[in-house]
Amino acid sequence: RVSSNCAAIKFGTETFGAFRDVEISDCRVEVGADCPRWEWAKDVPDTTGERPLCKGGLAIEMVDGGTMERIPARNVSFRHVETPVFVRLNARRVQATPSRLEDVVLENLSGEAASGIACHITGIPGLRVKNVKVKDVRTGTANIAGVQIPTFESIDTEVREIDAWSTPAW
Repeated sequence: RVSSNCAAIKFGTETFGAFRDVEISDCRVEVGADCPRWEWAKDVPDTTGERPLCKGGLAIEMVDGGTMERIPARNVSFRHVETPVFVRLNARRVQATPSRLEDVVLENLSGEAASGIACHITGIPGLRVKNVKVKDVRTGTANIAGVQIPTFESIDTEVREIDAWSTPAW
């Protein structure tokens, strides 16, 4: 069991090195028990603000010039999480080596999304997340498939900065 009020399982930000062959498995993610009602929760779509929320469940991000590859995430459940799955590749800082994010497996993930963003997997023009396998991912949110997806290059690493209704769950 992983309890958090922010990002329960998060790695890759502020990183210039490499993550390889990191496995995330058999976890239950939920909000920290001592969490007061977050002020930002009242602005999250589909959220009443009456219950505390964990901002993010699983965040796999490479935004500062490092490499992330061969990252399987299996058998993870989410409860009271704003955005259960957030996979992000970006060029937040100017560096000699561009960020890389590839060979990610998301398998048997389940739970509720307390916002309009249940599963967000994005890169930016010129930097694409490569080889992502999604199997049996059930995170429940509004069906808004078919929406034109902006690139969000100016967005740092906070999923809250992204308009929830601009991104479909895939």
